[in-house]
Amino acid sequence: MLSLPAIARALGGEISNGQVLAPGPGHSRRDRSMWVRFSPAAPDGILVGSFAGDDWRDCKDYVRDRLGMDRPSVDRQPAPRTQPVTPPDPDAARKVERGFDLWRHGIEPRGTIVETYLRSRALDLPEDVAGRVLRFHPACPWKDEATGRLLRVLAMLALFRDIETNEPKGLHRTALAPDGRKIGRRMLGAAAGAAIKIDRDVDITFGLTIGEGIETCLAARQMGLRPVWALGSVGGIGIFPVLPGIEALTLLGARGNRCEATLPRRHKRCNSGGGMTSHLPPLAAPPGAERFVKLERFEPNPTVADQGQKLKIFSAAELASIQAPERRWLVPDMIPMARTTLLYGNGGDGKSLLALQLAVSVVTGNDWIGRLVEQGPALMLSCEDDIEEIHRRLEAVIAGRTDLDLDDLDALKILDLAGEDAILSAADNKGILKPSLLFTKIQHLVDELRPVMICIDTLADVYGGDENVRSQVRQFLGFLNGLAIKHNMAVVVLAHPSLSGIASGTGAGGSTAWSNSVRSRLYLAPVKVEEGALPDPTLKTLTVMKSNYGPTGETISLRYSHGRFVLAGGEWKASASAAEVDIRFLELLDQFSSEGRNVTMKKGTSYAPHEFARHADARGITKDAFRQAMDRLLKAGKIRSFEDGSPSRRRSKLIAVENFGDDQA
Repeated sequence: MLSLPAIARALGGEISNGQVLAPGPGHSRRDRSMWVRFSPAAPDGILVGSFAGDDWRDCKDYVRDRLGMDRPSVDRQPAPRTQPVTPPDPDAARKVERGFDLWRHGIEPRGTIVETYLRSRALDLPEDVAGRVLRFHPACPWKDEATGRLLRVLAMLALFRDIETNEPKGLHRTALAPDGRKIGRRMLGAAAGAAIKIDRDVDITFGLTIGEGIETCLAARQMGLRPVWALGSVGGIGIFPVLPGIEALTLLGARGNRCEATLPRRHKRCNSGGGMTSHLPPLAAPPGAERFVKLERFEPNPTVADQGQKLKIFSAAELASIQAPERRWLVPDMIPMARTTLLYGNGGDGKSLLALQLAVSVVTGNDWIGRLVEQGPALMLSCEDDIEEIHRRLEAVIAGRTDLDLDDLDALKILDLAGEDAILSAADNKGILKPSLLFTKIQHLVDELRPVMICIDTLADVYGGDENVRSQVRQFLGFLNGLAIKHNMAVVVLAHPSLSGIASGTGAGGSTAWSNSVRSRLYLAPVKVEEGALPDPTLKTLTVMKSNYGPTGETISLRYSHGRFVLAGGEWKASASAAEVDIRFLELLDQFSSEGRNVTMKKGTSYAPHEFARHADARGITKDAFRQAMDRLLKAGKIRSFEDGSPSRRRSKLIAVENFGDDQA
C-alpha cells in the first residue's frame, strides 16, 4: 500500500505539508521541484505537478515508473498536454520579500567559502558577477527537514529576477560546508518566468544563452558563451518565451538531464512562431564543452524576416512634376538634418562643452558660435560626464544672460549613461553588427520625444565593433543614419582622433570608412602656432573637414571664456539671433518691393530666401537662415503671400503686412 513515506523513499524526496517534494525527472538529487500528493479525485489516487514548469504528464509517468505502477494504455496523443494549475501559494509575496531581504544582507563573495566552492568546480568568480549576481550569507536560515529545526548555514545566494520587468522573484540558496562542499540547494520564492541574469539586459545585443543551473551557466560563460542566463530547471528552458530583441537563442544543458528531450520541443516552438528558426545539427562546442550534452542555436528565419522588406524604386520621370525639397540643416552648411555628423576633438579640447552649447541653442533658438540653428527638442546621450558635471556646465553656459535660464531648457533631455554599459551595437560571432537592447530603448525614446537633434558623447562608449573594420563601421553608421532619416533629425557623434589624425591635422580616427560614410565631419583643435611660440590654451578652431552638401574648409575661431566657447572674432555674429535675421529679411523685402522685384514663398526663380541670400547686402546670412526667418514672419503675421494678375495668369508675391493695404488700393 502506498504511503507518503514510501513515495518519498522511492523518489528520493521528503515529506512537507502533507505532500512529497522530490527531484523532477532529469533534475539533481537535491532538487525539490516536483510535488506528489494523494487525491481521491485522481484515477490512480495521486496528483503530480512541478514548480519548475516541467510537463505534469512527464512527471506522472516518471512517478509511476519509480513506484512500479502501470501506465494507462489509453492513447494520450489527442489529449492536450496542459499543465494542471498549481495550487496558489498564499505566502508567495512573503517568500519573495524574505528572499530579497536575505539578498540585501548578502555580502561580497570574493575571499569567502563561495569562491572556494566555485574553485572546486573549476569555476572563476568574475568581478562583474561577484556581488551583482552572487553573494555570500554567513548565517542563512535553513530548515532541517529531518528534525524541523531552523539552522544557520553558510550559503551562496543568487537572485532570480523577472525576465521582462527585472523585479526580484525568488532567491536561490546553496548551503555550503566549511570546506566548500555543497550541502544542498533550495528556492525561496518562484523561478517560473524568472532567471538568474548572469549578464545584464543591456549586454544582450543579438543572442542569448540559457541553461539550467548557475554553475552550468558560469562554466559556459567561462568558455565564451555570453550573454547567459540561468533558469533554474530544464522545464524553465522548455517554456522560455521568445523575447523581442533576441534574434538567436542558444540552449545549454548538462549531461544526464532531460535537455535532449527539451531541445526538440524548443526547436518546434521556435520554428512555429516568432520569426525564429533552429539550425541542426547543433553548433560545434568550444573546448571543454564535453560536459554539456548539446548546444543548439536558434536564429532569425530569413524567409520570415524578408517578407516585410520592400524595395523602394522610383522613376526619374516621376520627379519632373514636383519641386525638389529644400535641404534642411541643423546648422547651415555644417550639420545636415537626416544624417549623421562626426565631431572630432582630442580629449580635453572641449568637444563635449561645444556640443552641449549646441543643444542649448537648439532648444532655445539662440545662435551657436555665430550660426543660426534649427529650433526644437534635443536629446543628449552623455557617456562620459554625469548629470552633476553637466549641471555645472549648463550653469556656466547660461551665466550672465538675462534672456535665458535653466527653466527654459525643458526640451533638452539628457540620458546619463556615465559609468553604465552604453554599447548601442556590437558584433556577433560572425562579425555582423547588431543593435543592442539599449539602442532599441533609445529608438522608443526618440519616438516619444521627437527631437531635431540627438548628440552621442562619445563614439568610443557606444560602438562595440572594431573601429578599423570597414564593414562594421558602415553598419553602425547605417543604424544611426536610419534613425536620423526616419525622424528627419540630425545625429551628432563626438569622437576622438587617432594619433595620425592629430599629426596630419585631419582629425580623423580609425578606418577611413568613418569619414567616408558620413556626410559631414567637423574637427575641434587647438590653434596652431609657429615653432617656438607659446600657444594660447583658450583658443580653438572648429573646421569643416568634410561637407557633402556645403563648402569644406571653413574655420571658426573660438575662445574658451568663463566656462563656455565664444567667437574669437572675424565671423558674422548673430548675437541677436533670429530677431536680427527677421529684421534683415523685412529690410530686403522692402528693398526688393521698392525696386519692383517681386519675390515669393514658393520655390522657383523668385524664391525669397534664395534671392536674399545672393544679395550683396545679405551680410553673410544663408538661404536656410532666411527660410527660417520667412517661416517665423509668416507665422507671426508680419508678412503674407498676395496674388494678383489676370484670372488666367495669377502671380503670387510676398508683401509686408504694413504695406498690404497699399497693394490693395
